[in-house]
Amino acid sequence: MMRQQIFIISKSGYSMVYLRQTLSNYSKLIVLFSAILLTACQSVGTQYKFPTAAEKSANFQPVDRPFLASLVETHRLYINNFNEEGCYSGRTLIDGPVKLRANEPITITYEASFSAESPASVLEEKSCQIFFRFTPRENAHYRVQTEINVSAAADTPGIKAGTPICRIMLQQVMNDGSVQPEPMVSLSLRAKKWACFKIQSKEEWLAEAKADEEADAREEAQDAAEEKAKEEAKAKAKAAAKTPVVAQ
Repeated sequence: MMRQQIFIISKSGYSMVYLRQTLSNYSKLIVLFSAILLTACQSVGTQYKFPTAAEKSANFQPVDRPFLASLVETHRLYINNFNEEGCYSGRTLIDGPVKLRANEPITITYEASFSAESPASVLEEKSCQIFFRFTPRENAHYRVQTEINVSAAADTPGIKAGTPICRIMLQQVMNDGSVQPEPMVSLSLRAKKWACFKIQSKEEWLAEAKADEEADAREEAQDAAEEKAKEEAKAKAKAAAKTPVVAQ
């Protein structure tokens, strides 16, 4: 099973991502890697470098909205970390208010697994996973509200009643205590190559795939040109060998 993510700016002024799981043709690597992430309950691999007191920072606070505890087994937020090639290299658990590095894009994952004891007639899916990215501004205060519930028939068009819905609402808390929706980008987990997984937007993935295709085409053209030059050189050498030498 893989997840289909839908990004919404709701009329009530909240930035919101909601998700439901659907069948897809994604690589088995993605399915396996996603399952591994869901079972890893702590920080793993390369860790996020939290800002020092001397560095520019922003405040980030997770807030859980009420949900049916009987439905949820675990739910967590993680900061995703990447190597120089942009491949996933580890993640850092967010278990309370933290400071984030200002003016640097950050990719966060919200994961929840639903109780195995929940009736199958109510919960057809057993987990959800949401990836999103935003860029914290210096001295800003952000809060991310997480919400889990079961959809009713008229909740969301195209989503079957009884489907578990995971929501993320990212807000900036202003100095006067009011809140404003904070723009964020919905992302997906994708397999770039063996042992390289990327968390990207659809636009980023398509642009990278196009660039890879163009690079492959250039490499193939160069290889073909080199092969042609070799064949021409061989033909010239063969022709020269057959040409009789005329004595002077």
